Amino acid sequence: MGWFNKKKKAARLEKQMEQQKVKMLQNIATITRLAKSGLIFIDVKEHKVVISTTLSTLFLSDRQKWMNFLNNVQMWFVYKASQLAWNKIFLDAEVKAVREARKKYPLLTKLQEADIRMKARGAINVDAVPTPNIEPYDFILSTDIKDGSEPEIFAVGRYENGEFDMVTFEEVNQKANPNV
Repeated sequence: MGWFNKKKKAARLEKQMEQQKVKMLQNIATITRLAKSGLIFIDVKEHKVVISTTLSTLFLSDRQKWMNFLNNVQMWFVYKASQLAWNKIFLDAEVKAVREARKKYPLLTKLQEADIRMKARGAINVDAVPTPNIEPYDFILSTDIKDGSEPEIFAVGRYENGEFDMVTFEEVNQKANPNV
């Protein structure tokens, strides 16, 4: 009877893991759609996010919603960093394999090169690839961009380790210009 329960528990855990993966991919796809629609602008290299008022008002009404949104943006950053790392690893392995093959056979066809590249991708040890570091990011809340006008910044913040710090533009302006 114990063996059956262990098997059932393992199947249940596997199903939960699969559901978590699907949910994570749905969240990443949602952030990507928001970026394509212009409601959020993400600078991957600088780890900065500009969030429009239209989008921020949906989440700022409730702290938990806001935290979930910031967590999803963090997940998007990790996904992008992983994607960039994997692309580099694949490209390096493919280039190395094609170069070695050209040393032996200088007149490779495009089809042969493609086959060599696919075999090189298949030979990569998935477990040897390190996961990217989870880095903090800065976010800016701004007004929506309308017909080429400059957006107005009304809050800035930083998200790090599941916590965020945020100040409004008025607070920053008051500290910068105390006499005004």
